[in-house]
Amino acid sequence: VVTTNSHTPSSNLTEDVLYYWKVIATDDDGGETTSATWSFWTNSQNSAPAQFTLTSPEEGDETGLTPTFTWVKSSDDDLNDELSYTLSIGSNQSLLSDIQISGNSSSNAYSLSFDADDDYIDLGSNMDSDDQFSILTWVYLDEDVHPISGQRTFINKVNSDNGNKSIFLGSYQNKIGFTVLTGEQSNIMYGSDDQNGSLALTQTTLSTGWYHIGAVFTGDSMLVYINGELDPNIVVFENEGSVNDYNNSVWHIADVLGGSGRLSGKMSELSLWSKKLNQGDITTYYGATPPSDASGLMGLWKFNEGTGNQLTDHSGNENNGTIFGAEWDADVPQVQTISYTVSDNLTDNTLYHWQVTAEDQSGATYTTPLQSFVVNAENDLPSDFDLLSPGNTTMVTDLTPV
Repeated sequence: VVTTNSHTPSSNLTEDVLYYWKVIATDDDGGETTSATWSFWTNSQNSAPAQFTLTSPEEGDETGLTPTFTWVKSSDDDLNDELSYTLSIGSNQSLLSDIQISGNSSSNAYSLSFDADDDYIDLGSNMDSDDQFSILTWVYLDEDVHPISGQRTFINKVNSDNGNKSIFLGSYQNKIGFTVLTGEQSNIMYGSDDQNGSLALTQTTLSTGWYHIGAVFTGDSMLVYINGELDPNIVVFENEGSVNDYNNSVWHIADVLGGSGRLSGKMSELSLWSKKLNQGDITTYYGATPPSDASGLMGLWKFNEGTGNQLTDHSGNENNGTIFGAEWDADVPQVQTISYTVSDNLTDNTLYHWQVTAEDQSGATYTTPLQSFVVNAENDLPSDFDLLSPGNTTMVTDLTPV
């Protein structure tokens, strides 16, 4: 009795391709039974990780005691091959210390998809930081849902009864918009309420796709970061200000009343902070999810539920969001950089060297060239010194004294 059958293709399959296969058994009477469909991929020769570059610290940079190291992700031609990274750092090029780092530094598992009609999320009213605040999020602008030039609301702090907003982050006319109500004058103003900022603030223009957006209010300025880069258009205040919230203000993802546009796209991962994040923070969190116990974190929503109508706050502050209409989606941003911030202080006034090695599952590697930077936590004054000649209160006969 034959219990198994086999077949070998007469010509080679293509390298690094996913294939599907099934078998149909047919009897003499034309009856058929079809097997399940299985898949496999081809990999007859392992490919090493591709070359990649170190981003920061750059060669010759000065850093603080806990610098953030950032590099561009490597790639591998082998299908489904996963990469891991080793960060090597030290003051002696021959004695570098190794730190193992996962290749999957961002935890985005799902996104939420919003229509152009009535989808929104209520995040509650328990997050206040009027003197300084920061917002970080991933958003996908979808031309098929709403024109990119149209107005969108990513997140806002709003009176749900009349739609008055004290904080707005969104987009309009292919640009990121960021407004804050303070009552102070600034170089860029918007609307009859004299809000600081603009609905179309940035110089950088947008198109369909994923963007990492950072919005920072410092009290005397407003800054927008797009994919980790500071936009040139900065709002500067004449006098330091603070947020003037309307009564009964609530944080919402998308505009609950629709007056300043729905989100009309997708969002994945959001964090609200009670402090101003700096360039290093923005760079780090462009490539990695903030830790749940990070200082100043008011709310952290990882979007990793995948089902249900609750958006869980992972900051420990229990600012869970309630989802109205938005649907879970498996499309998430693909982060192109990896960042790592050292937990222990480096030594001040020291030259360090660093490099990164990418390794695939078969052990093949690529290592970047070394780069150097200097740790300089604060500027040190020149050391004391003595005057030698001419002596104090002496007569000099040489008109060109040494």
